[in-house]
Amino acid sequence: MKLNFICLVWFSVTNTAIWSQEAVVAVSKMNIVYVCMDNPLEIAMPNVDSKNLNVSIVEGQGELKKMGNGKYILRPTSDGYISLKIDAGDIATIKKLVVKGIPNPTPILKGCTNGIISMDLIKEVETLNCVVFSFDYKVDCKIVKYVFSYKKSINNVFLGNYTIEDNVFNKNIKAILQNLQSGDKIIFTDIKSRCPCDNEDRSIGAMSFIIN
Repeated sequence: MKLNFICLVWFSVTNTAIWSQEAVVAVSKMNIVYVCMDNPLEIAMPNVDSKNLNVSIVEGQGELKKMGNGKYILRPTSDGYISLKIDAGDIATIKKLVVKGIPNPTPILKGCTNGIISMDLIKEVETLNCVVFSFDYKVDCKIVKYVFSYKKSINNVFLGNYTIEDNVFNKNIKAILQNLQSGDKIIFTDIKSRCPCDNEDRSIGAMSFIIN
């Protein structure tokens, strides 16, 4: 989890009706937070001690934890929008944040996504994994299903069509990997994954490797 309190965006809101005073609120991450992630926020008002602020969720689903004066962790449980009420007695305002889903992960095999892989390296591999690249948070997404096949260079014919409902190589695949030769090809298709708060599998593509 990356808890950097960064890039404060300052804005001014002039309230009407019973909220007649001006409030300034600072919120990090350019008003974007991510579902099922611990999103760090900083919230402040001028001339108001941060310990006197009362911050609560008034729209959307999630959990808000106070981490210190003016610092909070917001963990939304659904994408869309979430609204926070920032109240300091006679000063109050509503801040609406965009909630985005976790980006799709990329499948990887021993750190590789496609191409050529050494025979020694492939014989060490026991799992198929995935990672979310270029994302500010560490997120635990897992491979939950894939189809494995391979092609021998000697006859150029696709063999096997194993559907695996896990990310671990079973004994059949391990036996195949142990007997591969240079020029053979392995293929992973229909790869499915799940990330935190997912209610269904994600399709994240395919990979193929030529053994060197």
